[in-house]
Amino acid sequence: MIDRNCAVDVLLLAVGIAAAVESLNFGIWTPDGGPGNGFFPLLVASVAAIGAASSLIIDLRGAPPDNSMAPLIDSLDPVALEPVTSLAKPLAYSAIMLVMAIAIRWTGFYSAMGLCLIVILWRIENMQWARAMGAAACALIVTHLVFERALGVRLPHGLFW
Repeated sequence: MIDRNCAVDVLLLAVGIAAAVESLNFGIWTPDGGPGNGFFPLLVASVAAIGAASSLIIDLRGAPPDNSMAPLIDSLDPVALEPVTSLAKPLAYSAIMLVMAIAIRWTGFYSAMGLCLIVILWRIENMQWARAMGAAACALIVTHLVFERALGVRLPHGLFW
């Protein structure tokens, strides 16, 4: 039987690699030498893939857990530390990330990100509809201000925005 942690690690590694490969289609650098549309997605996808690969190696080696944080963990609320007991949430996040990577090409980054954030917050994280919309709007505004305005990185635009 495959360990659930290993299965999630393999799935996230595959999604990270797929997202990194897809980001190459947007161009990593602009002609003037600045970061292109695909630079940040490549960076994030690479970090996710490296994290998943590291976790997979640790899970496969069967390394004993580091107990240096045990006193701190024991003092925390046990309800907040309940482990995820099913693959539903990681699979849902992976599916949303895959949908977003595909949707960016046609709908544009902002539309895809906004819809995916709303779905994640409202359906997966059980946030109220209005709060999910507000959080997604704030994330879109901050993303626009940081990347398009401050850094001058033009994010992919599609049919909607």
